[in-house]
Amino acid sequence: MLEKIQSLPKQFRDALVSLWTKELPWKKDGIDKIVIAGMGGSGVAGRLAHDLFQTESKLIFTVISGYKLPRWIDEHTLVVAISYSGDTEETISIAQECKQRQARLVVIATGGKLVEQAAGSGYLAVDYQSQPRLAIGWLYGLLLVLLCKLELVSLTEAKYMAAVDELEKVVGQKSFLEKAENLAVSLSNRIPIILSYPPHIATAYRWQTDFNENAKTTAIASALPEFCHNLLAGLEYPSAEKLALILIESKYAFSRDVARGKVLEGLASKKSLTFFPISVRASSILAEQLLYIYFGELLSYYLAGVNGVDPTPVEIIEKFKKELAKL
Repeated sequence: MLEKIQSLPKQFRDALVSLWTKELPWKKDGIDKIVIAGMGGSGVAGRLAHDLFQTESKLIFTVISGYKLPRWIDEHTLVVAISYSGDTEETISIAQECKQRQARLVVIATGGKLVEQAAGSGYLAVDYQSQPRLAIGWLYGLLLVLLCKLELVSLTEAKYMAAVDELEKVVGQKSFLEKAENLAVSLSNRIPIILSYPPHIATAYRWQTDFNENAKTTAIASALPEFCHNLLAGLEYPSAEKLALILIESKYAFSRDVARGKVLEGLASKKSLTFFPISVRASSILAEQLLYIYFGELLSYYLAGVNGVDPTPVEIIEKFKKELAKL
């Protein structure tokens, strides 16, 4: 798994190369809405893109994790259905509904039934073998390059590659390895509550799912400022030693959200709650995202070691899918 995690920069580069020189069968003309559909380690790519573009895009931009499309989906909507396996039943249902609404469907997958739904529209192939969550560089990379080539967002090839270069430099220096391992030890026998504010709400969710699937542990992602209006009060009941608050910081955040983080750190200290503020140095929001994705993967990998579990298989999820398929 560590080898897969450290392949992240190459995944993003390969995703760009696979799509950048190809002529797309779709144009941006008439598109006024973007919907990204997907579940789990595949669907998080849509959440990350939403964080990156939601405040700058003039288009309606939403993410769906489920079976049904909103009623406002029509022929002016670009729907990107992402499923690593191509056999995720919720995402297949979304793709089937796209035809009824005459929406413009694009599929990102390695194969599977979902590709059949893309006939006559668009299929972007993921050329990488791994657990779905470990192919995030391909899944997210293809989505970013697609939106970039269609000129639906402000991202350019140069900005994309600059962020990947920053990620590659950090991976090469291996500075995150020791930091992630030490933090993992500090999280032993604790429930991590991962706090974040825009533009990294999806990053915190990604960390949560990595903790869940890799370290096989409970974790909770919560966004600021909403956390301060409800879940904050819920910290009164558990004993302090059972929890660990982790704050993902950003130099691109709104000042009032940053202020909330400072106040929370002070409150945590008074209540003897463990509090870990995490920051990285990056030249763009995308670069911050990529660095945090990488660090979160490392952190969950080392926490799996602390917990004494194999980080790769997710047997209970596979068992659940098999039982569901019988119904």
